Amino acid sequence: SPEVDLGGCLAPDGSTLYVGGGQEGKVVIFDLPSDTRSSEIEANGLFGGRSYEDSYIGDLALSQDGRTLYALDQGNFRLLIASTEDRRILSSVALGRYPFGLAVSPDGKRVYAANVGMFEYSRIEGVDLENPERQGLLYPPFAFGRSEERRGGEACRGRWGAGH
Repeated sequence: SPEVDLGGCLAPDGSTLYVGGGQEGKVVIFDLPSDTRSSEIEANGLFGGRSYEDSYIGDLALSQDGRTLYALDQGNFRLLIASTEDRRILSSVALGRYPFGLAVSPDGKRVYAANVGMFEYSRIEGVDLENPERQGLLYPPFAFGRSEERRGGEACRGRWGAGH
C-alpha cells in the first residue's frame, strides 16, 4: 500500500477512495465495494512539453460532482487537475514553494492552495552524489530580506561545501 501523509478523498457516491501516494508519485485509487486497489493516476513523466520526476503527491480534493480531482505535487511545486473518469491529468499549474493544503470553493469555481516554507529550493546540477559532504549549499547563499532572496539570483559559479 502507498505511504499516505496527507491526502485522501471519497467520491460522492462513496464507492471510490482517492489517496495521495506520497513518494510513489501517483494518486492511488481504491474501489471500496471490492476492497481493491483498482487504478492510479501517474504524476511523473511528460506533461505539457516538460518532464516531471520525483513527484510527491500530498493533499487531494474533489469537485462536488466527483469528476475532477485536484492533487498537490509537493515534489514539483504544482497543482495537478485530473479527470476521474479518464484517470488522466488534464492540467498542471505551478504553485511555488511546497504546496501543502488544498481546498475547493463551495461553488467549484476556485481552488485554494496553502504553501509552507520560505524558499523554493531546486536540485543543483553537477552535484557529486558519491561525495555527500559536497552535495550543495550548507546554508542560504544570501541574507534573508536581500533583493537576491526576493527575485532569485546566482549564488556563485562553483559549489559551496564544508569550509567554503
